[in-house]
Formats: sequence, structure tokens, C-alpha cells
Amino acid sequence: MNYRTTAENVGYAMAVLSGGDYTDMEGEVEDSELYRSARSGPPPELVATSSLGEGLTEVAQ
Repeated sequence: MNYRTTAENVGYAMAVLSGGDYTDMEGEVEDSELYRSARSGPPPELVATSSLGEGLTEVAQ
């Protein structure tokens, strides 16, 4: 259960990570199907930038 990240961000992140195998800090296989969030919010917005500096400026704004 995550109390800081919105359900929309968790869903987006899980879609990016889908198909991979991941382990936790104890070396156990992570079950990403159990990830949940107690908050909801706006959907993530993708903004294309041409450089890291431009991307950081966009995030700061």
C-alpha cells in the first residue's frame, strides 16, 4: 500500500515495468499485482523534451 503516490501514477509505472521480473531487498520475487495506492489524482502527463535540461525545466514549472 502506498500512501504518497496516486493510483494513476502507480498504474502508469506498472505498465512501464510490465513483463519484467523484479526482486525485493531480501532477494524475494516481487508480486507487482499487489501494488495499491490509497490516493487518486490526475492522470500522468507525458511531455516530450529534447534534452535533460529542458526536461528538468518542464518538471520545475
